[in-house]
Amino acid sequence: MADKNRKDTFHWNFDLKNTDSDFTDIEYSPEVIPVAEGEDDLKPFIFVDGKYNSDTDASAFSGSVRPASDRDEEEEEDDGFDEPKKKKAGSGKLSPSAIFGNNNIPWKKILIGLAALAVIVLLVILLWPKKEKEPGEEKSWALSDDATINLLVENYLTALKEGKPDLMRNVLVSNAKIEDVTIWNQSKIYESFDNTKTYSYPGLNKGEYCLATFTDLKFVNIDTAVPKSYFFYARPEGESNQLRLMIMDDQDTEEYKYFAEVYKDNSAEIQKIVASSDERYTKALTEDEKLATYASIWARGEYPIPPEGTLTPSNTTENGGEGTNATPENTDVIQTDPPIEGEIPMEAKGWITTNGLRLRANPSTETNDNVLTHLSKYHYVRIVGQLDGWYHVIDDLTDNGIGGEQSCTRQEGYVSSDYVTTNYANIPND
Repeated sequence: MADKNRKDTFHWNFDLKNTDSDFTDIEYSPEVIPVAEGEDDLKPFIFVDGKYNSDTDASAFSGSVRPASDRDEEEEEDDGFDEPKKKKAGSGKLSPSAIFGNNNIPWKKILIGLAALAVIVLLVILLWPKKEKEPGEEKSWALSDDATINLLVENYLTALKEGKPDLMRNVLVSNAKIEDVTIWNQSKIYESFDNTKTYSYPGLNKGEYCLATFTDLKFVNIDTAVPKSYFFYARPEGESNQLRLMIMDDQDTEEYKYFAEVYKDNSAEIQKIVASSDERYTKALTEDEKLATYASIWARGEYPIPPEGTLTPSNTTENGGEGTNATPENTDVIQTDPPIEGEIPMEAKGWITTNGLRLRANPSTETNDNVLTHLSKYHYVRIVGQLDGWYHVIDDLTDNGIGGEQSCTRQEGYVSSDYVTTNYANIPND
């Protein structure tokens, strides 16, 4: 209600040209509106778009806004008020509200917020924990510090040294060829594996590795240790995903082809170690005659145990008398002539691989007068020496070497080494 004692009043001018107006563009106007004296109930004076309308009620705000063209024409007419003329569109500089609309958008706060968000994202990227690299993830050979790989290689060497086929089956992949007799025979010549080191290289798939193992091998009754190299491919297998070893001897497998490519193009360090091992091995053979002699025999797949002492047998006994070819296992064995010069003493046992093999009194085929007896296939004999393609054997064993019994002739003589094997698996199955 207006004050009855006042002859004038002020009013507010609502600019509704902007249809999105939230009444933030209300302008105070100092225009004086004459008020009739004695008028008890005065309506609020409302100016819409600069035009006074005493009859304006709330419906004036809910209706549609008049077209701009109509409003412009009316603005050009004299409305009887001294309201300052508004600038026409396009004149002067545009204000931010003219460009974006007068919605009170806090652009400054938005920009500050975006900058803060960018800083937070950058910090997250920089401080996010890096994924730890798995063993062998780098594309280069590295000395293995993986406990699983090292234990796997250790178990392989233990199976060789102690002759444990069952342990070997837990180490190698399921389709590996494991010959129990070969493992047993090989184990007789191995004394120890020392200074073992294994290097790994990433395999074809995640969790698979190429492995190069280097160790110093000591043989029974041979003083000189020699370097030995083993190459494996390790891959998970079975429901338990247990890591197993593949021996790199089958050139048709994808693993072998991959290993060969890696070794050729990315293994300079490993090649140097192999070259150094080969050099040490050659030197050991040159300096140790006993090692050189037995290494050539073992290379043929035969595994006789070297005797203690030197290769050259003593021709005298401790009391100065002339020595004899003793046969400690059976003193009833018929003796042959004394060992021939150049014969290499051995301690091994082997099987005959053919029927009717002649046992001769001396290593000569010039005549059959020296034939003592014929030995049957699978017959088990004791080997005590070797000379130029001949084995010096004693037939005094009553077991057949594979859990059975046999008859022996109790004779000593020479047989062709081509028809004797120390590995039962090498006997032809016919």
